[in-house]
Amino acid sequence: MRLGLRLRCAPLFPSLDWNPVASLLFLPLLVILYVVMVRPQQKRIRAQRALVATVDVGDEVITTAGLFGTITDLDDEVATLEIAEGVEVRIARAAIGRLASDIIDLRSSSDELEALDEADDADDDDDRDGAAGDRPGSSDEGPAIGGAA
Repeated sequence: MRLGLRLRCAPLFPSLDWNPVASLLFLPLLVILYVVMVRPQQKRIRAQRALVATVDVGDEVITTAGLFGTITDLDDEVATLEIAEGVEVRIARAAIGRLASDIIDLRSSSDELEALDEADDADDDDDRDGAAGDRPGSSDEGPAIGGAA
Protein backbone atom coordinates (compact mmCIF):
# COMPACT_ATOMS: atom_id res chain seq x y z
CA MET A 1 0.00 0.00 0.00
CA ARG A 2 2.82 2.40 0.80
CA LEU A 3 4.40 1.64 -2.56
CA GLY A 4 1.16 2.51 -4.30
CA LEU A 5 1.02 5.87 -2.50
CA ARG A 6 4.59 6.58 -3.46
CA LEU A 7 3.94 5.80 -7.11
CA ARG A 8 0.87 8.03 -7.21
CA CYS A 9 2.58 10.97 -5.43
CA ALA A 10 5.96 10.72 -7.16
CA PRO A 11 5.04 12.73 -10.25
CA LEU A 12 3.46 15.47 -8.15
CA PHE A 13 6.16 15.61 -5.42
CA PRO A 14 9.50 14.36 -6.76
CA SER A 15 11.26 15.36 -3.51
CA LEU A 16 9.43 12.66 -1.50
CA ASP A 17 12.16 10.16 -2.29
CA TRP A 18 14.00 9.09 0.86
CA ASN A 19 17.65 10.09 0.94
CA PRO A 20 19.72 8.09 3.48
CA VAL A 21 22.62 10.59 3.38
CA ALA A 22 20.31 13.42 4.47
CA SER A 23 19.07 11.26 7.34
CA LEU A 24 22.63 10.56 8.46
CA LEU A 25 23.40 14.30 8.45
CA PHE A 26 20.30 15.05 10.49
CA LEU A 27 21.28 12.66 13.31
CA PRO A 28 24.37 14.65 14.48
CA LEU A 29 22.26 17.82 14.55
CA LEU A 30 19.86 16.15 16.96
CA VAL A 31 22.77 15.04 19.15
CA ILE A 32 24.22 18.58 19.19
CA LEU A 33 20.79 20.01 20.06
CA TYR A 34 20.50 17.60 22.97
CA VAL A 35 24.00 18.33 24.29
CA VAL A 36 23.74 22.11 23.96
CA MET A 37 20.16 22.74 25.07
CA VAL A 38 18.43 19.83 26.77
CA ARG A 39 21.17 18.41 28.98
CA PRO A 40 22.19 21.70 30.69
CA GLN A 41 18.55 22.46 31.44
CA GLN A 42 18.14 19.03 33.02
CA LYS A 43 21.21 19.68 35.19
CA ARG A 44 19.77 23.00 36.39
CA ILE A 45 16.45 21.32 37.24
CA ARG A 46 18.22 18.57 39.19
CA ALA A 47 20.29 21.13 41.11
CA GLN A 48 17.15 23.18 41.92
CA ARG A 49 15.33 20.09 43.21
CA ALA A 50 18.33 19.10 45.33
CA LEU A 51 18.49 22.59 46.84
CA VAL A 52 14.78 22.60 47.68
CA ALA A 53 15.13 19.18 49.30
CA THR A 54 18.12 20.22 51.45
CA VAL A 55 17.00 23.62 52.81
CA ASP A 56 16.29 23.73 56.51
CA VAL A 57 14.79 26.09 59.06
CA GLY A 58 17.10 29.06 59.61
CA ASP A 59 18.55 29.10 56.08
CA GLU A 60 18.58 32.46 54.32
CA VAL A 61 17.18 32.04 50.83
CA ILE A 62 16.17 34.02 47.77
CA THR A 63 12.92 33.04 46.09
CA THR A 64 12.46 32.86 42.34
CA ALA A 65 10.46 36.10 42.68
CA GLY A 66 13.42 37.83 44.31
CA LEU A 67 12.32 37.89 47.95
CA PHE A 68 15.11 37.59 50.52
CA GLY A 69 14.15 35.83 53.72
CA THR A 70 14.92 33.35 56.46
CA ILE A 71 13.04 30.06 56.56
CA THR A 72 11.04 29.80 59.78
CA ASP A 73 8.86 26.77 58.99
CA LEU A 74 8.93 23.97 56.41
CA ASP A 75 6.34 21.50 55.20
CA ASP A 76 6.48 19.15 52.24
CA GLU A 77 5.04 21.73 49.85
CA VAL A 78 5.04 25.05 51.74
CA ALA A 79 7.79 27.14 53.34
CA THR A 80 7.33 30.14 55.61
CA LEU A 81 9.82 32.98 55.17
CA GLU A 82 10.49 35.85 57.49
CA ILE A 83 11.23 38.73 55.12
CA ALA A 84 11.36 41.43 57.81
CA GLU A 85 11.15 41.43 61.58
CA GLY A 86 7.68 40.10 62.39
CA VAL A 87 6.67 39.77 58.71
CA GLU A 88 6.25 36.21 57.47
CA VAL A 89 5.03 34.99 54.09
CA ARG A 90 4.09 31.52 52.94
CA ILE A 91 5.54 30.38 49.64
CA ALA A 92 5.60 27.17 47.66
CA ARG A 93 8.72 25.26 48.58
CA ALA A 94 9.54 24.92 44.88
CA ALA A 95 9.74 28.75 44.69
CA ILE A 96 13.02 28.75 46.62
CA GLY A 97 15.54 29.88 44.04
CA ARG A 98 18.90 29.78 45.81
CA LEU A 99 20.65 30.27 49.11
CA ALA A 100 21.44 33.87 49.97
CA SER A 101 24.96 32.85 51.00
CA ASP A 102 25.66 31.90 47.38
CA ILE A 103 25.67 35.52 46.21
CA ILE A 104 27.87 38.50 47.06
CA ASP A 105 26.61 40.82 49.78
CA LEU A 106 25.54 43.76 47.67
CA ARG A 107 25.39 46.19 50.58
CA SER A 108 29.11 45.96 51.30
CA SER A 109 30.07 46.25 47.64
CA SER A 110 27.80 49.30 47.20
CA ASP A 111 29.47 50.94 50.22
CA GLU A 112 32.85 50.37 48.60
CA LEU A 113 31.58 51.91 45.36
CA GLU A 114 30.28 54.97 47.20
CA ALA A 115 33.68 55.45 48.87
CA LEU A 116 35.39 55.22 45.47
CA ASP A 117 32.94 57.74 43.98
CA GLU A 118 33.60 60.19 46.82
CA ALA A 119 37.36 59.86 46.30
CA ASP A 120 36.90 60.40 42.55
CA ASP A 121 34.75 63.48 43.17
CA ALA A 122 37.46 64.89 45.45
CA ASP A 123 40.03 64.35 42.68
CA ASP A 124 37.75 66.15 40.22
CA ASP A 125 37.43 69.10 42.62
CA ASP A 126 41.24 69.29 42.91
CA ASP A 127 41.51 69.35 39.10
CA ARG A 128 39.00 72.21 38.86
CA ASP A 129 40.99 74.24 41.40
CA GLY A 130 44.17 73.86 39.33
CA ALA A 131 45.34 76.09 36.48
CA ALA A 132 42.48 76.57 34.06
CA GLY A 133 44.68 77.73 31.21
CA ASP A 134 46.49 74.41 30.95
CA ARG A 135 43.55 72.61 29.41
CA PRO A 136 42.21 73.43 25.94
CA GLY A 137 38.79 75.02 25.99
CA SER A 138 39.00 75.94 29.66
CA SER A 139 39.52 79.67 29.26
CA ASP A 140 36.73 82.21 29.45
CA GLU A 141 37.44 83.47 25.92
CA GLY A 142 35.01 81.07 24.24
CA PRO A 143 35.29 77.71 22.53
CA ALA A 144 38.77 76.36 21.88
CA ILE A 145 37.89 75.01 18.45
CA GLY A 146 35.73 76.57 15.82
CA GLY A 147 35.68 80.25 14.84
CA ALA A 148 34.94 83.41 16.74
CA ALA A 149 32.55 83.43 19.59
